[in-house]
Amino acid sequence: MINPQQDVYNTVFNVCSGLADTYEKLPNDTATHPFISMGETQLVANRNMTAIFANVFQTLDFYASDRQRGTLSELMFNAEKALRNIKETDNYLVDVINVTVRVLTDTSTNTTLYHGILELEFKLY
Repeated sequence: MINPQQDVYNTVFNVCSGLADTYEKLPNDTATHPFISMGETQLVANRNMTAIFANVFQTLDFYASDRQRGTLSELMFNAEKALRNIKETDNYLVDVINVTVRVLTDTSTNTTLYHGILELEFKLY
């Protein structure tokens, strides 16, 4: 059996890869916008003698050029819809129980970007 947080990570990565270029970490500056980068993963586990019950928090980072604000919003919305439709991973039954969406301006590079942050909480059974 795979670790619950890795199982959710793999599932989320596969779903996002079907929507846009998706990376395990931030790519180099030549990446085409928009793209998705896998962010932080957190596991809060409640185990008993026979099962693992857990909440997994997965953060996704979306990046788009300063002319793609609408594209960024649409991509984030489509990702949220697709991820809410996940009802099971390879090893667990899951349910999305909380979602937080933020869009920020990113000036950490020579080009101003939009940085979208999608935080999801999955309940695993």
